[in-house]
Amino acid sequence: MMRFRLALAALGCMVACAGAMAHHSIAMFDDNKPAVLTGTVQAYYWRNPHAMLVIDADAVKNGKGEAEPGQVGVWSVELHSTSIMMRRGFTKDYFKPGDKVTVTGGRMRDGSKMIRLFNGKKADGTAFYGDDFRPESTGNNQSPSN
Repeated sequence: MMRFRLALAALGCMVACAGAMAHHSIAMFDDNKPAVLTGTVQAYYWRNPHAMLVIDADAVKNGKGEAEPGQVGVWSVELHSTSIMMRRGFTKDYFKPGDKVTVTGGRMRDGSKMIRLFNGKKADGTAFYGDDFRPESTGNNQSPSN
């Protein structure tokens, strides 16, 4: 009977910890090799574990500001979880297909067309930031000078 209770407790712990084990690291992104994408929002997925922005980039630059014409096309931009994004001022309607944006982020190490958001701007000049790259540590998505 004691073994059964111990096994049941161990199983309960494993189930409770499964969500924490499901989160992936950001090791697949190389923050030292940023890409700057300018283009049009194709889609915005408000979902967990990470919201995603899909951009048809008509201009891509590297971290030195040099154009990379061979990299234009459709890119995915990993954002954060919806709960963190809501605390930062994002909503499920923050981006709409057709919006013009410029985003900067760390590239995928495998060379695929995906970045992790550092920061960006909408066509109207509104700045937005990835979770770890805001100019302030608390509050909303907007910079203190906005």
